[in-house]
Amino acid sequence: MNWKFCHPLLIALSMIVFGSLNAWAVPQCEPALHDAQRMLPEADSQDFIVGLNVSLILALKPSTFPETEIEDLTEACTRGTFISSEHEYTVFGSDTDSPPRWAVSEPQDRIAYVALAPPPNTAFEWYSETGGKGPLKFDDQPIYIVAIVNSEFRDVYAFLETLPSDDQLMRLFQAALDGKVEATSSI
Repeated sequence: MNWKFCHPLLIALSMIVFGSLNAWAVPQCEPALHDAQRMLPEADSQDFIVGLNVSLILALKPSTFPETEIEDLTEACTRGTFISSEHEYTVFGSDTDSPPRWAVSEPQDRIAYVALAPPPNTAFEWYSETGGKGPLKFDDQPIYIVAIVNSEFRDVYAFLETLPSDDQLMRLFQAALDGKVEATSSI
């Protein structure tokens, strides 16, 4: 047998086999196709603004969120990739994950993610009745908060009425990570 010709063939065959194994290890998510509408604050409603602040705090705490949760989601499906600051970010998550969407790169110094939050009116009612103590359960449609973890801080970039399409989300994450949009708040 002529090994000169087998060596490249074995390398190519190994790449196909191991590449296929990697594709099986990280499943592709069912694509999200519908763009989300940004939630517009009701500026004339003090209750809405207070409720939005409560929703924000509930969605972005504890301080270990989303790092700890992401570490536990070892079999999360992928939604695509994008480039930001010369790093390739991979977007993960399904509607039942917490957080439902996130993007990481190597090195993993920043995490872009979408946090699920109670609607502002529900959060306001809960806070008014309990003073922020005890569990909050709600059946209303949640809101979605697009945020970036920068070491200890969570910078917020958008409030959405629904989960965004994969393309819309990657554009939002990329713009936020590249500094093309300013954070609306930081906690």
